[in-house]
Amino acid sequence: MNIQNAIKQLALAGSEMYLTVCTVDAVDEKARTIDCTPINEGAQILGVNLQGNQEQEIGVVSFPAVGSDVVVGFINPAVAVVVLTTELTKAVITIGNTEATVEDNSVVLKTQKGSVTLTADNLKLDIDGTTLELKKGLSTWNSGSETTANATELQTQLNKCKARIDTIINALKSSAVAPQDGGATYKTNITAALSGLTAEDYSKIIDNKIKH
Repeated sequence: MNIQNAIKQLALAGSEMYLTVCTVDAVDEKARTIDCTPINEGAQILGVNLQGNQEQEIGVVSFPAVGSDVVVGFINPAVAVVVLTTELTKAVITIGNTEATVEDNSVVLKTQKGSVTLTADNLKLDIDGTTLELKKGLSTWNSGSETTANATELQTQLNKCKARIDTIINALKSSAVAPQDGGATYKTNITAALSGLTAEDYSKIIDNKIKH
């Protein structure tokens, strides 16, 4: 039912909208209608519209909770719409190629080439096939399983490695030798030059909080 046409008919007829308060019995999200019963114990009202044009899926649609109270307006005896609600389970906003859906602990935003899904413990972005998922303590790109490197820690350990190599090279070049001792003096000098070196530790290089 196109509510716009029904309102025009209401205005042309010089009639006024009749309102009543009802309790929601059932919600049909696909048809975007509800069934409800007036609190004055009148007959059940079926197929009450939740949006302006039942032939389209655009605009703003609020889905009331079963058991909650709603204000229903009658544009004519055959056309009723929900005017106000006391409790919602879902709200959907559709504008062109953009749709936003809000539920308890869940927000989904979709555009022509991207989407964002936010739940109580998860955030997922999808931009034209490139994805990023965030959970507590973990970030995952494109559903990957490989971990990344901690660049700061890697740089620290590479600097240690370079310092060790430079020290070894300098020791080999500059250590003194003694004639006819079988290289004992040279060995002693090399050992002394290298004794203070600290080996690099790569155990903290892997950052398992980020995967790609």
